[in-house]
Amino acid sequence: EGDSHERVGGTALGGGTLVGLASRLCDCDDFEELRGMAERGERRRADLVLADIYPGDDRPLPGDVTASSLEKLARQPGEHEDAPGRDDVAAALMGMVGENVALLAAALAVSRRLSTIVYGGSSLRENPALTQLLVAIPALQGLRALILPSGEYSGAVGALEAACD
Repeated sequence: EGDSHERVGGTALGGGTLVGLASRLCDCDDFEELRGMAERGERRRADLVLADIYPGDDRPLPGDVTASSLEKLARQPGEHEDAPGRDDVAAALMGMVGENVALLAAALAVSRRLSTIVYGGSSLRENPALTQLLVAIPALQGLRALILPSGEYSGAVGALEAACD
């Protein structure tokens, strides 16, 4: 409201989680490289989505909704498909973290009767694979979500770094 704000929660899921999982699953421990891989990848090759379970139009939610993150990594590829590649796994990791952070943020906002969510952090900079989910998922619940410009400076260390520049 105006110039006031309130931090109502958080999660351990974020950029560090992405890099940790990507180092094991994608052989990538550089966030910038991971971000590029996620942009090139196709989540649906690694994630099970509702359209995979309900192939026709008779499904409870849109077909692209995730039913199980990374589930297809445990399957043998079918006759006419290849196994998910590194880029696909990177996209699925970005989606898994983004969906869960957005769902948690939306639940916190609803529980506090708030209408706006504001995200900050360095993992959001130039990262459409993540930021689009963080905005779209709360919007499904009628919430407004904003990505802070220069949000990497929203924490104490970032603010100090910005002040010293």
